[in-house]
Amino acid sequence: MNKIIWGVSAYFHDAGLSVIKNGKIVFAAHAERYSGVKHDKHLNDKIIKEALKYGEPDVVAWYEKPWKKNIRKLLTGEWRYSPLDSHPKKYMKKFGIKAPVKLFDHHFTHATAGYFTSPFEH
Repeated sequence: MNKIIWGVSAYFHDAGLSVIKNGKIVFAAHAERYSGVKHDKHLNDKIIKEALKYGEPDVVAWYEKPWKKNIRKLLTGEWRYSPLDSHPKKYMKKFGIKAPVKLFDHHFTHATAGYFTSPFEH
């Protein structure tokens, strides 16, 4: 079986999508490359279409836990949107992606990206 994981970052700046198939990165791009909008914070139909060339995702790994981000933005006075409008599962469904969405801690995603793309085993 070909396990396909999509790593997604969106909503704030430089949205991007990566496709991992059987443990190997087969696609990774920023949304701005497809939309022409510098620092585009949203995915778009073009990047989704390109990613789908590698197959439908079995799971979407979302780069952060929205509730954590929302609380931080509320406490710092940067609140600009409704958390109901920003749920990752709802966001992915608008592109026709029905795979389960798993939420991860933002800083953990940075650490794992560094680890898994490094030559180190530990």
